[in-house]
Amino acid sequence: MKEELGLILSGKTVLITGGGGMIGSQICRQAAAMKPARIVCLGQNAENLKTVLEDLRKLSPSVEVVTEVWDVRERDRLATVFGVHRPSIVFHTAAKKDIRDAEANPAQAVTVNVQGTVNVVELALASDSEKLVFTSSIKAFRPVGVM
Repeated sequence: MKEELGLILSGKTVLITGGGGMIGSQICRQAAAMKPARIVCLGQNAENLKTVLEDLRKLSPSVEVVTEVWDVRERDRLATVFGVHRPSIVFHTAAKKDIRDAEANPAQAVTVNVQGTVNVVELALASDSEKLVFTSSIKAFRPVGVM
């Protein structure tokens, strides 16, 4: 499976939303080992992205790494990222995952988790991305709250 993933990512531009978070940063690190041409690490926290950038430059110095401090809810700004980088592969990990925070701010949770995802999916389709992988750690069976 690792070899197949390497064939898919090798030489491509890979965009990872939520790239500064726990899941997204790990995907950035694993993707870097597959030798894509470029990794675009997108997230809201500039400090986290800086840490990921430094890690990736050490792990895979031959891979171009770009960080973009953006919010997936801001469609026009996100469209700029897709337009400039034209990602072949998109990993969408950006989400409001903290249950207490989401319960306290349901409108924000919905806009990040729903509208942000719609934006990423529509822009990936519009930019002819080959693949979009949606990762979510939010699962619900008989949900009782906003999550």
